[in-house]
Amino acid sequence: MSRALRWRASFVAALAMLALVAFDTRAYALDGADWGVTIDSATTMRRSRELDDTDWEQRIRAALWAEAFWQLYHDGTLTVTAEGSYTYSDDRDYLFDVDRLRMASVMPGALTPDTVLSTTLGRFVFRDPTGTVLSHVADGVRIAQAGSAVEVELSGAYTGLLLNPSSSIRMSAADIAEDDDDDEHFGPRRILGQLELRLPDLPGRQRVAAALLAQRDLRDADDTEDTVNSQYYTLFGAGPLFANAYHSTFVTLATLQTERGDDDESLTALSAGTRLRYLREDWLASRFGIAVLYGSGPGDKLDRFLPITQPPTGTVFQPRIANLLTFGASYALRPWIEHSALTAQNVEFGAGARVFLRAQDDSGIETGGLLAGALVDPDSSKRYLGTELELALRARLLPDLGASLTGGMFLPGDSLGDDAEPEYLARFELSLSL
Repeated sequence: MSRALRWRASFVAALAMLALVAFDTRAYALDGADWGVTIDSATTMRRSRELDDTDWEQRIRAALWAEAFWQLYHDGTLTVTAEGSYTYSDDRDYLFDVDRLRMASVMPGALTPDTVLSTTLGRFVFRDPTGTVLSHVADGVRIAQAGSAVEVELSGAYTGLLLNPSSSIRMSAADIAEDDDDDEHFGPRRILGQLELRLPDLPGRQRVAAALLAQRDLRDADDTEDTVNSQYYTLFGAGPLFANAYHSTFVTLATLQTERGDDDESLTALSAGTRLRYLREDWLASRFGIAVLYGSGPGDKLDRFLPITQPPTGTVFQPRIANLLTFGASYALRPWIEHSALTAQNVEFGAGARVFLRAQDDSGIETGGLLAGALVDPDSSKRYLGTELELALRARLLPDLGASLTGGMFLPGDSLGDDAEPEYLARFELSLSL
């Protein structure tokens, strides 16, 4: 058995042993169970006159999920959740995967009478407080204590058991090279660990959190492959500003260590962002939003910001967060919120705009969409990359049936080339629950 397979087998065995020790359900009767099927479809059309190309993308996902519940002693609960899916896309005719497989327990008074201990074990979503650095499924454990002056959450995970097409953890050049490699069955192997501290019940219902997230690359660095280890130190705050107005703000300092053969380098990067929302239910359920997102680029004091998973930065234009500064504004309303029909009440119109700039004017960016791979001319002093406009129609047609139609246009700036042409996108999505 290869070293990688032995590592994965040992990890699964350790999780199984921990599950048997932590959750012995034989003494408790099954309290309830539920199951269902979800079907999601997304059809996307991209068009760029510059490339004289129209690109169609189709993705259909069908998932079967089930949950079982147990009532434990002292008002504790145990939930076991499993979800498997089949996905069809233009790139792959079929992909069967295990999306979730977890056990979650809640134990009031487990440590002290006033605290609640929560434990989650298995495959589930791991996320940093902002979602900008990490938001991805992995296999591991999370332990959290709530109810005290400082809430503490500790989590650890391993990513080497995820199927390669399902993994979007692409940090190093070796990770990116294996993205479309059918000979690689599993995604990049990394160990994740996070410690998060939260201060509950602050004045004005403000939520403040501090987190340390670290990941270690389990590849062996050689002359052709590089490894990337990184640590992220985050301060996060969210809550109301005044009546109907809310904010969420963060700043993340990242330290990274890269290695290739005998060469190694230490880097320092920064990311920050804020989002402001203003809600008015009496104005046809109106929602106003403003957002700013920054990711450092290579310069005199800071280096390129590299998250574990790339956050969404746009709809049509999809640059990586490195060397990026974006400003966004959005508005949404439900024009028939007072209609007697529930379907009419749940129809929403939305509009938005984003402006993209380079954080450093002497370095390029990496982009997605039809402009994937486009680099800004490093000799250009122009920082403006372009503007994205978006319109959306979302509706809950039935309690178990939802649909949305999104249209977008990206107007490139001169820094993407004097002859750069706009790119267009249209996407229709349908979601059904049974």
